[in-house]
Amino acid sequence: MRDLPNHIACMDLMRLALRISREEHDKAVANYEAEDIQMEIAMAKGETFIRSYLSLPDKPETAFFWCDGCQAEISFASEIWTCLSESGSVQLDDKCYKKLMEGRLGPVCSKDHEHYWIPNRNMEEIDAVPVGSVRLGDGVNSFEAWKDRIREQYVGVVN
Repeated sequence: MRDLPNHIACMDLMRLALRISREEHDKAVANYEAEDIQMEIAMAKGETFIRSYLSLPDKPETAFFWCDGCQAEISFASEIWTCLSESGSVQLDDKCYKKLMEGRLGPVCSKDHEHYWIPNRNMEEIDAVPVGSVRLGDGVNSFEAWKDRIREQYVGVVN
């Protein structure tokens, strides 16, 4: 995918999914802890209490990308290199990108590929985009309008 604005929008949506996953995890932990109290009360009364969760839920990952050179976590699409020749599936931090260009990085990607630097971006601005919307360039669009635009652009289908 050489369409950088849409590629970055996809990265932002992955960040949103991770944020929602964390929020759901926090709610599940709060429910688990509340059920601890309910279970203690039930046990004190000689009653049975059936939990919603048998154990604390696993905490979600903290990153949605890892540098393909050093495996460093990337939790936000900012100040990273993405390989457009690999359809954006290869991400590199600046240190590993420089190693790639010098021929000192293992078989991750090719220095002859087309790479794009995603500049420093404001995390608070991206996180402020409402659920159901996506930032595309300087604007914010509804998720449905964004999908329609992609369909029109790449499939030739207009809704």
